This record gives sequence, C-alpha cells and structure tokens, in this order.
Amino acid sequence: PIRFVDFSAPIRNEQGQVIGVLGAHVNWRWVEELVDEAASALQLHAFIINRGGTVVLQTDAVAGDLSTLRSFRSAALGVVSTENEVWPDGQTYFASAVPQFSYGSLPPFGWSMVARLDPGFAEDAKDRFGIEMLAFGIAVFVLMLVLFGVIAAILLRPMLSLVTNLQQLALGQATPFIREHRRFKEATILSDALVL
Repeated sequence: PIRFVDFSAPIRNEQGQVIGVLGAHVNWRWVEELVDEAASALQLHAFIINRGGTVVLQTDAVAGDLSTLRSFRSAALGVVSTENEVWPDGQTYFASAVPQFSYGSLPPFGWSMVARLDPGFAEDAKDRFGIEMLAFGIAVFVLMLVLFGVIAAILLRPMLSLVTNLQQLALGQATPFIREHRRFKEATILSDALVL
C-alpha cells in the first residue's frame, strides 16, 4: 500500500537554470483522512484512480471489478462523464467522473476521481423536503386559525353583547348599561338603537 507521496519542484536562479530541487514527503494516511472527511461532508463516496484505471484511494469498500463501469472508464481516459449505472453490488448509483483531479496549485499526478451518490440520497432529500413542507403547511394553518380567532373576537364580541342585551329587552328583563360600540357600522346602529 502507498504510505507516502513525494513532491518535488526545481529551484531556478535568475537565468532560469536549475540549481536545486525542493522535495516534500507527505504521509498517505493524511491524504486518506482528508478525502474521507470531504466525502463524508458531501455525503458521497470518492474513488481516486490513475490513468491505468487502478483505484489509488476509495472511501467505500466495494467488492467486484470497477473497471467495467462507464464512469471508471471515462475517468481513466480523462473524460468528464455523468452516469446512472448499476455497480457490482447490484445497486444503481449516480456517478460522475472528474478528470485531472488536483488541489490548488498542486499537479494532477494523472489522477481522476469518480464521485458516487448513494441511491437513498435523493429519497432522503425528497422525504426531508416533504416533512419540511408539511411542517410549514401546519404552521400556516395554525397561524390562520389564530388570526381568524382574533378577528372573530374583535368583530363578534360586540355583536354578541348587543344581541344578549336585545334578548333581555325583548323578554322585558332589566339590562345592564349598554356600552356603545363603534368598531363597525352594524354594531354602531344596534348600539344606538338600544341607547335610545
């Protein structure tokens, strides 16, 4: 297994002549952790392959021959592709090949990447969206009920008070002081009629 990756770059003088070489030794485990963290954060699986089609790094253990997949063939050829294909485990995945996989100013090393989304990813997103829309609909419904209740209380309370007073007067019973209501026209007319 790969344990280290060596980087080197020429050091040149003012005339452009090579006067030395700068080398760096990178622990491969660090690269694996970096790719694992990035793949986990993006909720996908990443497969880094060389031009020969050999998987150099993968974030998911897959049994079977991956070289027969269209996405891996595209990555080995350095061609961009997006596929919906059946993998060796029998599942259909959405896979995308990214040629010239590199980071920042680092050279690509002839590596490509195949990124694969699990089939449940879209279903989970759809389910989350459905739950969020249901929660939003319930919140709007409750808000409308509260708003309707407040409006009904503002409009109906004076009318109910006036109707009660009218019933008492019609039955010849004593009524308490009739408060004048001026919130809307009908309440004002009834209130004025009772006061007279």
